[in-house]
Amino acid sequence: MRLEKAALIVKPTPVEMVQRQALVGGIPLVIYLEMENNEQSLRRALGRRYDAYTHSVYHLEDNPPPVDNAPLVERLT
Repeated sequence: MRLEKAALIVKPTPVEMVQRQALVGGIPLVIYLEMENNEQSLRRALGRRYDAYTHSVYHLEDNPPPVDNAPLVERLT
């Protein structure tokens, strides 16, 4: 009702509706892990190594990379 009264004084400007599209996020899945010990989670994260050439994941303590393969060891990140 207030808008109708205001429209008598000032002519409202037309508003163009713009179609919006939903953006697809870059994270398709989120997993929440509840851990009692922060030291354990840090140990797991800091020991992880990734080989981008073979897409293999190693861990320095649990699943160490083969030490006799020098090119592999050099390209681990």
